[in-house]
Amino acid sequence: MFSFSPTTLLRFRVSAGLASLTGFAVLAGCGSSYTAPTPTTVKDRVFISNQLISSGLPSGEINIVSGQNDQSQTFISTGGAPGAMLLSPDKKHTLVLDSSTRNAYSIDNTLGGVAGNTVFADVPSSVVAWSDNATAYAAIRNAGTISVFDYASTYTVKNNIAVPTVRTLVMSHNGNVLLAFSDDSNSVTFIDTSKDSNGNPKNVVQPAITGFDRPVYGVFTNDDSKAFILNCGFECGGTAASVTVLDIATMTPGASVSLPGATFGLLDPSGNTLYVAGSC
Repeated sequence: MFSFSPTTLLRFRVSAGLASLTGFAVLAGCGSSYTAPTPTTVKDRVFISNQLISSGLPSGEINIVSGQNDQSQTFISTGGAPGAMLLSPDKKHTLVLDSSTRNAYSIDNTLGGVAGNTVFADVPSSVVAWSDNATAYAAIRNAGTISVFDYASTYTVKNNIAVPTVRTLVMSHNGNVLLAFSDDSNSVTFIDTSKDSNGNPKNVVQPAITGFDRPVYGVFTNDDSKAFILNCGFECGGTAASVTVLDIATMTPGASVSLPGATFGLLDPSGNTLYVAGSC
């Protein structure tokens, strides 16, 4: 038995080699013991990124827990301090960011092991996956770049897009638009990631969209026609928190709704209700 303080929990079900997202939460800590079935026998899986390195142990790991009985089954060693996790669009891979090794680990969800890893110039703070199930974008804040990398075969950085102090990335559902949010900025970087004639993302950086108040996050509508931009405001050194509607086709900010705080948001499946979290 031992105690740990995981940072992120990701749950999905494995069936016929594929996985489907069923939930997301943050876990404060618990105790666990290990048995060792093969990963494919754990159908309803919960991945927990466990930063054991922060407790003085050599490295962290990804704990695999059964979602059916909440029992820890086995673990995946990463050799670092794993944090935020992201499922690929086809649910075959889980990307795991690691601040201690400046890595993005690519976990094969069918085999339950690390398939490869990508090393960046500095610490990755955010990651999103493109629609081809092989390409991803990582925000490298201290380097002032968005690294475009392959997470399915070569695990290499293919390109770097210059965006000063970029911290958070948000991708549209269709993969055509990437929004980048930088520290201490009142603008949003809009990148055209639609497919070119060769089927690759265009990665064309548009002029900065202004008119915001320390924007830190965005939530796309279900049809990707608009995005709700969360203005952190006073909490992030600005004036006042709010949510501003951004029209994607015209790249024009619209109406705003004032809020006590706005740093993260989720849109319900119907697309009619936006839940926003923040501090005053």
